[in-house]
Amino acid sequence: MTEPREDAFWRWSLERYERKGAAPLLLEAQDRFGFNVNLALWCCWCAARGFPVPPDALGDALRLTGEWNAKVTKRLRGARRYLKTEAAGAGADKKALRRLIKDAELGAEKVEQSRLQDLAETFTGTAPADADTRALAKRSLLAYAALTKDGSEEDRKAGLASLIDSIVDHILPADGDASKQQDQS
Repeated sequence: MTEPREDAFWRWSLERYERKGAAPLLLEAQDRFGFNVNLALWCCWCAARGFPVPPDALGDALRLTGEWNAKVTKRLRGARRYLKTEAAGAGADKKALRRLIKDAELGAEKVEQSRLQDLAETFTGTAPADADTRALAKRSLLAYAALTKDGSEEDRKAGLASLIDSIVDHILPADGDASKQQDQS
């Protein structure tokens, strides 16, 4: 049974993000190099479906998510992170507020992912049978990395390629090509 179109990327990314070791790697890419976790997951999701993200679509994705992320998601994340330290040992009201903000942040992430899934539908079709999922993901992630400017150039060169390899290893393990049919939801 295939899942509803509106939830395909969301459900896939939640499962992949929860894999042991994946979240810390994605958050490191976010915090050190300015990666948008949703865009990184989207690059991997497109690869799991058999498609690299075309360069023009990557630019479209950055424009599509940029303002939303800056004005909504990052602000909610900042408030949640602030309350995490501020609410430590605090009363139930602050903790309840932090939970509400976390739920709102997840809602903002879901809206962003829905937009990315819509964009992916403009360049995907029938996946080639011989697509190397991991190579496609790395190619798309490296193209995305070239468009980000956070982190020093030295740090980027030293750590980013290795970090991308680790992200792909956790999100699309080597046996992932065998399960590509399952990932194409």
